[in-house]
Formats: sequence, structure tokens, C-alpha cells
Amino acid sequence: MRRTIGGQPQGSPSRVVTPPRNAGLPRAGISQFTSAVDHNHGSWVFDVTAYGATGNGNTDDTTAIQRAVTAATTIINSTKSGGIVFFPPGLYKVSSAITISRGCMLIGSGTGSGSGSGNTGGTVIRTSSATADVFEVTGVEAVIFRDFWTDASVTRTAGAGIKFTGSGTSTNNRSRIYNVSMRNHFYGIHVLRAQGLVIDSCWLQDFAAIGIYFEQDDATDDGDNVVTNCVIWDLNLGTTQAGIRYDKGGTLTIAQNKILGTDYGIRLILDAGPTGTMIIQGNSLEEQDIIGILVEQATLTVEYAYLLIQGNQLQQTTNPVSLQSAISIVSSADADPWIAYVTIADNVIAWGSSRAFNLISVQDGEFVIVANNILTALGNAGPGGITVGGSALDVKIFDNVWTGIPTGIYSSGLTSTTVLKETLQGIAYASVGGWGNGSEIYVTDGQDNNQAVLTSGGVGITTKRENGVWVTQPVISTGTYTPTRSAEANLDANVTPSQAQYNRTGKVVTVSGRFTANPTAGATATSFELSLPVSSNLGAVEDLAGVAFCGAIAGQGAAIVGSVANNTAVVQWVSGDLTDQTWSYTFQYEII
Repeated sequence: MRRTIGGQPQGSPSRVVTPPRNAGLPRAGISQFTSAVDHNHGSWVFDVTAYGATGNGNTDDTTAIQRAVTAATTIINSTKSGGIVFFPPGLYKVSSAITISRGCMLIGSGTGSGSGSGNTGGTVIRTSSATADVFEVTGVEAVIFRDFWTDASVTRTAGAGIKFTGSGTSTNNRSRIYNVSMRNHFYGIHVLRAQGLVIDSCWLQDFAAIGIYFEQDDATDDGDNVVTNCVIWDLNLGTTQAGIRYDKGGTLTIAQNKILGTDYGIRLILDAGPTGTMIIQGNSLEEQDIIGILVEQATLTVEYAYLLIQGNQLQQTTNPVSLQSAISIVSSADADPWIAYVTIADNVIAWGSSRAFNLISVQDGEFVIVANNILTALGNAGPGGITVGGSALDVKIFDNVWTGIPTGIYSSGLTSTTVLKETLQGIAYASVGGWGNGSEIYVTDGQDNNQAVLTSGGVGITTKRENGVWVTQPVISTGTYTPTRSAEANLDANVTPSQAQYNRTGKVVTVSGRFTANPTAGATATSFELSLPVSSNLGAVEDLAGVAFCGAIAGQGAAIVGSVANNTAVVQWVSGDLTDQTWSYTFQYEII
């Protein structure tokens, strides 16, 4: 059976469709799409220039493009296979929204090399309206956009490059946006009702408010949306709200995107759940003005579950006055945690804030894991590393790496279900008294500023929380070293110490070895000092004690005590024999 359009019979579905008065296509560039059409399912190609569009950058092409879209969306048969609206290279000026009510494809000739007059080898669709959307999808069927550029010639106070409104209370389903560049709009992409939407390999730049805004105004859990491989870029800090903002909830994947600038890189304002899984993975977020990734509750009593923030890179070097955390889960006024099953793992964070904010802030949530993150403070006086608030329950923190962070772990009002397992090196930590049983802290280099809380903790000690108290887990190690001698008194020649051995158990070190010494005068106080194998800040002479004996001289012994001034072992005796003799010694001391 032959098809008819506008009352005129048409040939086989393989031909390019034009208005009845303009038969005579194809135009250059169409064949690459017609060859890919599955004619058995009734797809057709509609060239906008055949409907009167000029693409010259001067003529208003709004009506012509709308006619082509309407034609493409009115041939849909029972299989719901729509037409292809094709834009040859050119600069298409529009002044109001192009409305798309049914499924179709809109395909340009590429994004070109610049936003100029349209002679750059691509398709540019430019609006002269300060408020209108460029494209508005009002139907529930899938619409595919690809391979064109859209921007504005005026300052935008509203309107998006592409907007999805759905149909009434119905939701648009499984649309796609691929390789589309959107610049100078209020919103790059604005989604009011959509599920199964995939935004892939797009470029959004210099938007006035938000790059991609999932507003989801139908108050339901639409979900199953994906944003991937996009560049979202706006350096108008303090004015643009977010690179990606997602309201409501449901299943969402934001992966492998580059987000540069804006107040918030990714802002999740959740109030539809607890179903769905939200994945924020493999993104690069740089130079945000306030927070890199923000997670907050929109409506009290509405909970959410299953959030993964993994493998992202977050960097802020400009240190604006408004800067807060790199990743933040905000507390709620709800009595119970509003979000559950959260994992923050394998992220690389280099944050330049000198404000009173930590790199990762978990103020709410239940069953939260913070693990294997690399945290760097970029040489500023702040910030801290990880903070956990009193509304967070069952939090596990372990195996994170810290660089240049003055306050590693900070907690406030913690419950006994919050567990910490960390090695702290080059940092101090504060307020860890609330951590739950099973927590372990290992301090490697003397930066333990909290021994009043960790009563049995200290340098080189694993301190474990058991039955509500911190219990020391001894560190056992052995080794050899050759002591350095100093501060010799009443000795003819330099003391010669041989290689010594030591054994460390927890905070106590035992040393044994030999030395040769030759006193100058008899019956005279004689002494020298030996260095320690593991450094200690000795507070009193009795923090180190031992003895030495000379086997060749009957009754000849020496006492060994600590030097508070030099943190060394002092060997001292009253000389008897004046010959060069070999001594054996042993002493113990505490690592302080």
C-alpha cells in the first residue's frame, strides 16, 4: 500500500519526504541517513530546508523547522517508528520553542569547530529569545537529538536548550541526547518529566543557572536516567547554581563526566525513595565554588537508599571564601537517618579550603562506608579530613590516605555504632571518643594530640575500641642498628660501639650490644651517650634504664639512664681500670 502525506501519494519509504510542493530531494548529506533507515518499519527523513529553513543566520527559521518536526511526528504508525528531521550545515535562527509531541529523531551535521555563523561544518541552532526553550518535548514517546549545536544571541533569563515536559501527568520515556553542544542558555537541559533518559557525549557551557536540571516536577520517582561522558563547564562562580542538579530520586547514573566551575558540581536534593540506586562514579569535578558533591533531603520524613559515590576526582585550588566540603551529606531534622546504604570510596580529593570544613562530611545516614579515599589539603591551614555527625549511624571508615591535613578525623555526638579503622600519618585527630567498638587507630609519627581520649594510645600503637574503652594492640618488631656515640667524658679515645640489636613490643623497646672504652683517669666519673633505634621524647631519666658490665674487670659495672635533653641513652660509671676494654650492655625505654 502506498503512503500519503498531505493528501499526496508518496513512493516507497526509502525516499526523502518533502512537502508536496517541493518534491525534488534529496539534498547533499541525506544519503548517509537514508541508508541507515530500516524501511520495513516506516522511518522517513525530513530535511528542514525543504520546509523553508534557510540556515543563513538571518532569516527566522522557527516556522519552517516546526513544520518539518510536525511532518516527522505525524507519520507514526502502530509500531511508533517516527521520522528523522535532518539539519544540513548552517546557522538556523529561531525565536520561539520548537515543540515535539511524538517520537522522532533530530539530527544535525555535527557541532562544527565554533559558534560563529554556521559555516564551520556543523549545524548551529540559535535562539533570539531570552526566555523560550529551543526544543520542548511534550510527548511520552522517545525523541533522539544528536550532532548539532544550540546557543543564544541574547542573555537568557529562562529557557533551556532542550526541555522535557512529558504529556500532562505522563512521563517521557527513553529519549536520547547525543553529541549536542548547548551554550549560553539558562538551563542547558531541563527535565520536568522523563525516565530512561540518556544524555551522552554532550558539551554544556556558559549556562546562567544549571547545566543539566532534573526537576522532576510530578513528585514521583521517575528514575532510570543516565548522564555520561559530558563536559559541563561554567566559570561564572557565584552565579551558576550547579553543573548537574537532580531532584526527587529513583535510579540515576552520573558517570565519566567533566564538571568545571559552578557553585555545586553535582547537587542531589532527594525526596522520592527509598527505591532505586544512585551512582556517581568516575567524574572529574574541579573548581566548584561551594561543594563538589552535595546530597540533601528535600522533604522531611521522605527517605532514600542506595547511593554510591566512587572513583571521582575532586579538586579546588582557588579557595573562594564560600568554599565548603568536597563531598557532603547534609543532616536532616528527622529523628532517624533519612538516607541509608551509602558508599563513598576510591575518590581522589585535593581541596584548598582553609575554612572550618572537612573534605568529606557525613552528617546523616545509616550503613555508611567511607573507604580508600585519597585526601589532600593542598598546603592550606585547613581543612580537616572526614567529619561524621551525630545523625549518622553504623558508619565504617577505613583505609583512607591523608596528606597535609591538620585534623584527620573529627566527630561530633557520635553513636556507638560508628566504627573507625585508620592509619594516621602526618596529621592530628580530634574528638574520637564517641567511636564504637571495633574501631582501630594506628598513629605512625608522633602526631597524636588526643591521648586524653586514647588513654592507651600513642606513636606506633594500634589502639582498639573494645567494650567502650580503648585497648592497646602491641606492635612487635625487631632489628639492628649501629649506635652513634656522643658527649664523652673522661675517655682517652672515642668510644667504639658495635652493631646492636633491638626488640620493640608496643611502646617499649629493648636494646643490647657492645662497646669498647678507655678511661683517662682512675676513680673519676666517666660517661658517654648512645643514640636510640626508635626515637622517643624522653620526659625523665627513668624513662630509659639499663646496665653495662665489663667481663675482664672484676666488679666493673655501669648504669644506663635517659637523657631528657638529647633523647639518648647515657652510660655512666666511676673508672677503675684504665686499659681499653670491651663492655656488654642492655637497656629499655618507652616510646613517648
